[in-house]
Amino acid sequence: MLIKDEYINDIHFIVWKMEESALNVRDQEKQLGEKLIELLCNEDIIIDHLPSGKPFVKNKQCEISISHTKNYITAAIHDNNPIGIDIEYKGERVLRIQERFMSESEIDAARSTNQFTECDYTLLCWCAKEAMYKKAGLSGIDFKKDFYVHNAENGNVRVLVHKDSINKDFVFHYEHTDEFFVVVG
Repeated sequence: MLIKDEYINDIHFIVWKMEESALNVRDQEKQLGEKLIELLCNEDIIIDHLPSGKPFVKNKQCEISISHTKNYITAAIHDNNPIGIDIEYKGERVLRIQERFMSESEIDAARSTNQFTECDYTLLCWCAKEAMYKKAGLSGIDFKKDFYVHNAENGNVRVLVHKDSINKDFVFHYEHTDEFFVVVG
């Protein structure tokens, strides 16, 4: 079932809620991810994967990103620029691992924000860093040291990348419901 179909900064993305299927969850996610990219491309496409696992369209010039979480799948497309998308189901499990992927100042921000609960801000940080990882295509990334999430407000969140010779801020769009966060950029 279609939940969202939006354009943000020339990125077209879709969020879909999966329904019961005879397929196992992994096969359903793979099949549905490809169908969503086909829908976004508005034509038949062939998806392949790089050795890193990143999907790409073989027969059309575009950049794609796919993510899934507990009964939800999302896909995004841009004509030229690398993109990243991540969706995560809300839950407190992310608090158990926040020290693995967040700096002390990010954890302090999560604990002191008035806009979100600590859990929601932590999940937003995770989604933003996952989306950034997909967009950047860099290897050897340490989420805690190389990506810094800040200025999350009004549907935008910034991710500072500080890795090797890269020192740049990227802006991502975020949305959330009672069930999930999605970050795209």
